[in-house]
Amino acid sequence: MLTADVLITPLRLILQAFGTGVMPGSDPVSALNAVLPDLESIRASTSAADTTVTSAWGGRGYDEAMRLAQRSAALGAQTSDDGREILTVTTSAAQRVKLAADELSTLVDSFERVVRALGPTLSTPTALATLLPVALDHIARGVGVVERARADLAHDTARLAALTRHEAPAPHHRANKDRASEHRASEDDVTDTGG
Repeated sequence: MLTADVLITPLRLILQAFGTGVMPGSDPVSALNAVLPDLESIRASTSAADTTVTSAWGGRGYDEAMRLAQRSAALGAQTSDDGREILTVTTSAAQRVKLAADELSTLVDSFERVVRALGPTLSTPTALATLLPVALDHIARGVGVVERARADLAHDTARLAALTRHEAPAPHHRANKDRASEHRASEDDVTDTGG
């Protein structure tokens, strides 16, 4: 039998599936937000240590240590910047979802107000005939809200995907082997041209 509840069920299901946009208390975004100041502190400490070492050390060991320190500082800076961008994007996405969820909830409330206004006549064929186009309109508007939110979230998704495209740094021992191979190759070139 067709009832008011049956008519609005699709919109309620959309709202339930869509989510609230409210992050749980132990979400990764909060954890990331908590660690960002530590990353900034590490970046500042590394810079200060580089300055101290520069004034007190020289030679090949110093050159290698500075190269590694600069590489570490660059990776730390990239991690901090990426973390900040992830935080910005996820916060924006959560706000978009919350806004859409609020709109969907408003549509459900609107339909329920119409149902309540019909009062005791609700179960009559005339009342149900009145409710059917109202329900269809509310559902169509709800689908529009979801489609708009999906389009908005596609931009946030693209921004997050771009952050995951960074090339992972080569392990230190492999980088040393590569430099050693290059050094041997340049020595071979000198030997070949000298002979």
